[in-house]
Amino acid sequence: MIQPACSTAHTPARGYTLVEAMVTVALLAVMAGLAMPSYLHSLRKARRTDAAAAIAATTQAQELHRANSPRYASHFGPGGLERVAERSPEGHYLLDLTAANATGYQVTAVATGSQVDDSDCRYLRAAMDGTTGTLVYSSSANGRAWASGGADPCWPR
Repeated sequence: MIQPACSTAHTPARGYTLVEAMVTVALLAVMAGLAMPSYLHSLRKARRTDAAAAIAATTQAQELHRANSPRYASHFGPGGLERVAERSPEGHYLLDLTAANATGYQVTAVATGSQVDDSDCRYLRAAMDGTTGTLVYSSSANGRAWASGGADPCWPR
């Protein structure tokens, strides 16, 4: 019987080379780098609902307080708004009550922690307009220049 001669032809290797793996990792890193800013923006935008919930709870508490008192509460805690915390439910905002009197008040949510990076919407405010009896919602990047109405992109709709 004749033995078959050993083949010297090279069969192609199966699998990936190190270069191919590194190119894949580099492409994934670039894609993640492009997607991350959009993801973080969406996350900050979603966290604004934390401020909206805290302000809504505060405005309800103010109306309850005003029903039993000649003026709106000027502070949180005993003698003021006792059942509302000064921090939003998820802790992304601190609340501040200002300009409280018999006809109106302002409640402002100030971003804290990682939410401070929400540079255009660091401050969210609801103000009770004493002349019309309506709440006016506004926002600010710096706490000084306030946008309100249809031009305000910060309040969830």
